[in-house]
Amino acid sequence: MDNARKKLEEVKNDYENVLNSVNEGLNSAMNEGLSELSVYDNHPGDIGTEMYEREKDIGTRVYLENQIKKVEDAFHNLDKGKYGICEQCQKQIPKERLEILPFTTMCVNCSQQFSEDEYNHYKRPVEQQIVKPPFNEQSIDSNLSGFDGEDAWAQVAYYGTSETPYETGAIDYKDMYNDQE
Repeated sequence: MDNARKKLEEVKNDYENVLNSVNEGLNSAMNEGLSELSVYDNHPGDIGTEMYEREKDIGTRVYLENQIKKVEDAFHNLDKGKYGICEQCQKQIPKERLEILPFTTMCVNCSQQFSEDEYNHYKRPVEQQIVKPPFNEQSIDSNLSGFDGEDAWAQVAYYGTSETPYETGAIDYKDMYNDQE
């Protein structure tokens, strides 16, 4: 178990070192990364790129904090004598797996089963339980089977667009669009 403690300490130190460097970058103002006094004259895409990088660093920080928490939980299990025992099936986790992933709490079989169950449970977005299909008795005329984007455009365009009669070959604005009939 001394070997396990040593491996856990190494992993925790590695995660903490990376976390410290990520935190250093996040503690500085965003415009320092751009090396400019003002971002007023920059293209929005440049600012978007910098924002993306910061968000990626925030995601990395959250990931590292979660990994450190897992390592601390492994230390706790080590102290309680539960280290290396699968939390699902209560069998011994192989040493090879613990060498590669020293803070794991499940054997390979239980880990695969858990991830498959999780995948099947969250297979489709929750919104699909609420959102109805687009053609759900929404037509303006009961003879039509559905009111789609083309029908919506026809109704909106009837009241005018940015096109002029000259561009469409019509003589007058009234002649530009035909009625639906």
